[in-house]
Amino acid sequence: MERHFSIPLGLLLGLLLLTGSALAEGEGGYEPDPAQMDAWQKAMTPAENHKHFEYFVGDWDAEITMYMGPEPMTSTGTAHYEWILGGRYLHGTTAGDFMGMPMHGFSIDGYDNVTGRYFSVWLDNMGTGYMLSHGEKSEDGKSVTYTGSMPDPMTGAEVNHRMVTMITGDNTYVFEMFMTAVGAPEEVLAMVIKYTRKQ
Repeated sequence: MERHFSIPLGLLLGLLLLTGSALAEGEGGYEPDPAQMDAWQKAMTPAENHKHFEYFVGDWDAEITMYMGPEPMTSTGTAHYEWILGGRYLHGTTAGDFMGMPMHGFSIDGYDNVTGRYFSVWLDNMGTGYMLSHGEKSEDGKSVTYTGSMPDPMTGAEVNHRMVTMITGDNTYVFEMFMTAVGAPEEVLAMVIKYTRKQ
């Protein structure tokens, strides 16, 4: 029986660094390259940019407005965020409804020390794929703007999106999502979610 396994990215990075050092040493022995070990340490250690996510840890109520037809559709939901893997990633779980159907989803948000970019991965029970976005933080540190694309279920063509997460108060933040349909001249507002921290 054929077996498959995967290697975690961090471990793989370390193995590559160590292998590179071993090859450089040849068969005569191996000694870690201090520069490579330092690079690995910096890549794996949460730093200043990860602190941005601390604000979101906890439980939130959500007011959701969808702009998918002639009239906006409104609903409510909840979200819970917590640190995982030693403060390296923010894990979110969300519950609400979408067009009368129960919606459950989760997100993984983080900052990649190697690429110098924020990223967000979203999955939910409304599909079988995922949405990957990369972002940059504003100068005032209160918002991150993400961009990416995902396939249109009808055509399979990639649809561009832009998402903005804005801290608007001590216990509030707003999420906005804009979409650019295939062949459309400009983006349109697709969704706004207003979050209030549960007391």
